[in-house]
Amino acid sequence: MGWGRSIRVRLILGAAILLPAFIVAAGLALQRANAQSVQAAHYSRMQGIIYLLLARAELDADGGLAVIGELEEPKLSVPGSGLYAAIHDARGTEVWRSPSALGAGVSIDAARLAPGQWKLSEQTIGSGRYLTVAYAVKWADGKGGALFVLSVQQDRSLLDREQGVFNRTLWIWLVVAAVALLLAQLAFLHWSLSPLRRVAHEIRRIEQGQQETVSGSYPSEIAGLTGNLNALLQHERARQGRHREALSFLAHSLKTPLAVMRNALAEPQHLPQTVTEQVARMDNIVQYQLARAMAGRSGPLAPPLP
Repeated sequence: MGWGRSIRVRLILGAAILLPAFIVAAGLALQRANAQSVQAAHYSRMQGIIYLLLARAELDADGGLAVIGELEEPKLSVPGSGLYAAIHDARGTEVWRSPSALGAGVSIDAARLAPGQWKLSEQTIGSGRYLTVAYAVKWADGKGGALFVLSVQQDRSLLDREQGVFNRTLWIWLVVAAVALLLAQLAFLHWSLSPLRRVAHEIRRIEQGQQETVSGSYPSEIAGLTGNLNALLQHERARQGRHREALSFLAHSLKTPLAVMRNALAEPQHLPQTVTEQVARMDNIVQYQLARAMAGRSGPLAPPLP
């Protein structure tokens, strides 16, 4: 069976093309949405760390701003943890950095910001990429206030690992879902096309003379087809019946002229006239019976029926 002539193959091929395309598009959309959500969550957490630093910040004897006491975020106390914090003055000079940044070789650049302004960005330092959140604050020092920039950096690899776990889980489940949907589609197609298979089976039985009409109960979309098919079969049987009847009448009607001509052989002098009369009679009989056989509305012909 050709691929272009099979409804089942067409539907399966369509599902096999459209479903993976939809799964891939949905997966990419979910992956992108998760990446944006995770990154926003990390930025929000880093902003929260800056608020914690502000709560513990105090001016030191040199007029710089330092964070006093134990840090609430444990990673800021662990060297090389991937989370770093620093405070810079208006000139960009670092006045404080978290213990986690000691010996890490991480450069924390102070952004030129107005008081109360936030800056969220990504920076490439050496071979690493970092999420950076900076916030400018004007700290009252009795001399009109001094501008400081508090910044927090996080190694992007922490975010990438989190996204990697989500992406692997996402695509595994999407592949499982695609396979399950394809199997469900195959089962649905098998069930949906079962009426067509039953119609084909009944037609084969009709061709073999095992039944006369399509007698099964079918959905409304197929019921019209089976009804028209039964009407066609009935019309064809009636037409073939007329043909058989005409042939029977023709054979019976021709017996008499043939018998007359056979008897005329015994009287040669009358044979030409008798043959002429009987041939004309036979021609009239044949024309009449053919007209009877072809009487009625003509229609499409079905294969000969037993």
